[in-house]
Formats: sequence, structure tokens, C-alpha cells
Amino acid sequence: MYLLPTWCYCLSNLKIPVSSCPRQGETSGLAGALTTAEREELVRLRRKVHEQEATIEVLGKATAFFAQQKTK
Repeated sequence: MYLLPTWCYCLSNLKIPVSSCPRQGETSGLAGALTTAEREELVRLRRKVHEQEATIEVLGKATAFFAQQKTK
């Protein structure tokens, strides 16, 4: 059986005004609030970006070092 999302039900239900219906993808009453899983993923991704930036910095310095050694 196919279940319609909550927002579709709200639009078809005449007892509930459209302005009070949740937006598609919202699961809580707080607009813009992150779920625990989303928060954990955000922390993980920020850590990964930080690690990648550090790696890029080290590789850039190593490249400059070896380029300088090659010209000597």
C-alpha cells in the first residue's frame, strides 16, 4: 500500500489550514532543527574536511620542498 506523505494529507484535509501543514521533509515542529543523525553526520563531515585541509597543506609544502631540491 502506498502512503502519502504528511504534507499531502494536510493539503487534502479541509479541517487543517495549509499554512499549518509541515513542509516536505520536516519531521519536527522546529523549522531548521537537525536530527541527531544529521548532527552526527555534520560533525563527521566537518572532521573529514579538517583532515583533508591538513593533508592538502602538508602535500603543498612537500611539493614545494621537492621542487626546490630538484632545482639545486
